[in-house]
Amino acid sequence: GPMGPMGPRPMGMRPPFPGAQPQAPMPQGKVQGGAENYEWKQDADELEISISLPNNAEKRDIKVSFAAKSLKVVHAGSSIVEGKLAGVCSSEGSTWTMSRGRLIVSLEKASAQPWPSLFQESPE
Repeated sequence: GPMGPMGPRPMGMRPPFPGAQPQAPMPQGKVQGGAENYEWKQDADELEISISLPNNAEKRDIKVSFAAKSLKVVHAGSSIVEGKLAGVCSSEGSTWTMSRGRLIVSLEKASAQPWPSLFQESPE
């Protein structure tokens, strides 16, 4: 028969591996330069970024640098997520942890207001 329009994924079909196909992309979660290896969400006070790591990632190989207006995540010497933040975060209140092969970064916002995106769209 004719190909129908791309509809919702039928129940029971799974992407090849977790994170391969975001189930419900956020309307403004599109970020240039690396949205394929992380997703993020926010509430009034903080952002949570979930970054997929290589299977063999060890906590000791990971370095996360917080600054008021930038974030850099390095695994085994190579940067996996890096950019200028779209808002200002409080680096003292920001933390990160590893969970089930993902790196969860919690950024505390300097002021409680929604960010239009995680990173600035165009690198300066």
